[in-house]
Amino acid sequence: AGSTVTASVAVLHDADAWWALGVDGLPSADLDYHAALGRAHRALWDAGVTVDFAHPGQELSRFPLVIAPALFLLSDRAAENLRRYVADGGTLLVQHASGYVDDRMHARLGGYPAGPLREALGIRVEEYRPLRRDERIALSDGSHGTVWSESLRAEGAETLAAYAEGMLAGSPALTRHRFGTGQGWYLSTRLDDAGYAALVARLLGEAGVGPEVPGLPAQVEAVIRHAPDGRRWRVLINHRPEPVPLPEPAHDLLTGSTFSELPPGGCAVLRTA
Repeated sequence: AGSTVTASVAVLHDADAWWALGVDGLPSADLDYHAALGRAHRALWDAGVTVDFAHPGQELSRFPLVIAPALFLLSDRAAENLRRYVADGGTLLVQHASGYVDDRMHARLGGYPAGPLREALGIRVEEYRPLRRDERIALSDGSHGTVWSESLRAEGAETLAAYAEGMLAGSPALTRHRFGTGQGWYLSTRLDDAGYAALVARLLGEAGVGPEVPGLPAQVEAVIRHAPDGRRWRVLINHRPEPVPLPEPAHDLLTGSTFSELPPGGCAVLRTA
């Protein structure tokens, strides 16, 4: 009783930003708020990492990595909070079409995203270019973007990948800015699945975040629960259609048995300390 789960990564969710992306008249009908959040969560889940959802204005210092997939609307207070998070040592990824309007739905002037956040990211979005639904744009690292693209100007950030074709050829597509003691990353397009998974893996490495239980295959979920007295339990759930071997034989607190593999759909609670 009283045990809790501690996440190392936060995905930012804001109901106002969700509402803002749902209004009529935006440059693209393919900016899907929930799809963006779900994609970020899935990439982290596939990496074996426990994820929490957080508001962009709340205290974020306990998370080594924060991902902001869809903050089209961003208040001045939240933008300053994210700037401070990076300055104080956090690793932040902001994705395309973020910080375009304030909390009154007024367009930001002087480039995007919102001013304090732009300082942490070291970039300025000068123009945006929605992509057709059948359009892909190549990046210099071999990945491809869809849905959205932006013309960026680096203002202190380093370019990690650039657009490799079309009107934006040579323009930064993925950037990183070392700001204070942290890092602000910006992604100006919707990466293909493989490219996005690789980016998330790189961010996890930069932030020093690893899987909850190393060595588990894909689709085996692991969560660690912490008790106030220092005890810990690993909760494992096998979402695969076949049994999976465990890294080492384990004693299941639910059944009292010891086993070396988890059956399809199986769940086990293991004491670790």
